Amino acid sequence: GAALRVLRGVTPGADGPLRTAGVAAWDLKLHHADQTRVLRVRPAGAAVHVTQDGRAHTLRLLARDGHQVRIEHDGIQCALVCVVTGNSVHIALDGASLRFDELSATPDAAPASDPRRACAPVAGQVAQLLVRAGDRVAAGQPLASVEAMKIEMWLHAGCAGCVAAVHVAAGDAVAAGSLLVEITSEGEQT
Repeated sequence: GAALRVLRGVTPGADGPLRTAGVAAWDLKLHHADQTRVLRVRPAGAAVHVTQDGRAHTLRLLARDGHQVRIEHDGIQCALVCVVTGNSVHIALDGASLRFDELSATPDAAPASDPRRACAPVAGQVAQLLVRAGDRVAAGQPLASVEAMKIEMWLHAGCAGCVAAVHVAAGDAVAAGSLLVEITSEGEQT
């Protein structure tokens, strides 16, 4: 509810929001209880505009004294307690205590890399797809690229073999760590 809408508006660092000044807006992926939501955050002078599920909200930090925070949310003032620990934000508001975790745009480190699986290095959009199921590939051959924040990252074949499956199409949005292309290595082929 309300705490999710105000989350990043009330957690700026001492000198402003926790993002570089050069970023006009960003998506913030938050997890609370069993829900994950994406907020679009856009600084606007002394305010922060947050869009969630198509609804826009304006937040303004009025005062901060340690963890005691006073904000204005769509013209209504309220007080809350806000504690940031790592990628988690704990908020006490209207008698409720809530915890929100900011999910990383990059995948968790895999215990072992499988050269037969090409996975998205970050959340983004498949910009180019150069292979189809059945294509033969050499180790190191470009397979696909994922674009995020105007940066294109290429995925290359980790081994020589045959493309067993392509799980995406150009233009698809993908989460970090999503399996894009599977390869049957030369040693596995019959």
